Amino acid sequence: MSNVLYGAKAIAKHAFGDEALAHRVIDLKRRSRPPFRFPMFKLGGTICARVSDINEWIESQVANDRATSREEAA
Repeated sequence: MSNVLYGAKAIAKHAFGDEALAHRVIDLKRRSRPPFRFPMFKLGGTICARVSDINEWIESQVANDRATSREEAA
């Protein structure tokens, strides 16, 4: 299996479990700003992403959410 996903549908299938949610990938590409930018890039005119980068990004979002929840509870 390749580490690179080609196209919004492939990225959506990996990140959200459903390629029909490709519009979310397009929205993430359009709206995200650092440091929360979704890890993707364009290769020619195709949106691409590395599986390993997506997995790391998801883990960082979960960690940030947990930290925020702890701060709000304190």
